Amino acid sequence: MKTRIALLALSSALLLTACPGSGGTPGPDPLTQLYADPASGLDSNPGTQAKPLKTLKEALTRMGSGAVKTTVLLAGTYSEASGETWAYTVPDGVTLKGNSAGVILQSSTKKAGFSLKGGTLSDLTLTGFDSALSASSGTQTLTRLTFKGNQYDLSLNGNAASSLQDSNSSGAYTSVQAAGLSTVSVSGGSYGGTSNALTLQQSATASFTNSDIGSGGFDAGG
Repeated sequence: MKTRIALLALSSALLLTACPGSGGTPGPDPLTQLYADPASGLDSNPGTQAKPLKTLKEALTRMGSGAVKTTVLLAGTYSEASGETWAYTVPDGVTLKGNSAGVILQSSTKKAGFSLKGGTLSDLTLTGFDSALSASSGTQTLTRLTFKGNQYDLSLNGNAASSLQDSNSSGAYTSVQAAGLSTVSVSGGSYGGTSNALTLQQSATASFTNSDIGSGGFDAGG
């Protein structure tokens, strides 16, 4: 009987040590958002604030295939010179946001910028693109964007639906171009530094609320 009790006690001791991690040192917190820095980041980094990625291209690749769907862009210029190739697709549910003033997305070769399938962009400057943002489907929320010297700032077709809030445009041929069954709602901001604040075609609809269009015209050519 004593031998049996001893074996049971040994078995219990083995069970207790067969659960590593219970009461041990916790692992690192899981990432809830990625960070990118064009000056000091590396695309081989984990994407934390202390070890950010370098390119938006890498951030979009990771967000497209992983659980983390937000990238915070640290101040700097994201361009071909820093490793960007542009003509990127932004999947639905993805958020790109600048952490402060001075987050500049730039094309020096007039490439297309982003094809949006939905998602949210905020606190960014987009400059030098052919079409900075385009969409043919999904719902896009665009807030506090600055557009400079693009051919088109926002180009919509299909059944895309976009809201453009508190944003500013200068130097564009057309700030907002909408066609097909697309809809766009513009509130706040200034679009007076463009040739056309809005070009509306086919059955597209648009509204401007509390926006300064200055000399920027409307072209509802049908």
